Amino acid sequence: MKTFRITYELKGVRIIDVVTKGQLPDNWESLKTEEQDEWLYEHQEYSVLKTEDIDYGKAQSIIELRRDLRVVS
Repeated sequence: MKTFRITYELKGVRIIDVVTKGQLPDNWESLKTEEQDEWLYEHQEYSVLKTEDIDYGKAQSIIELRRDLRVVS
């Protein structure tokens, strides 16, 4: 039996509800969407995937995973 890992480039939409404790930063409204996303990721208690709609996926790479390799020092 062989195992392969495939990496895809995806195009689509993912909707996630993020729950945080505490207050938003004072400059929340002036942060860019990417900065808000990073802040929420760093300060989340948990998140829930609500829906996902992947319109397109293109394989970028395929590698065979080898289980018989051992670390040698």
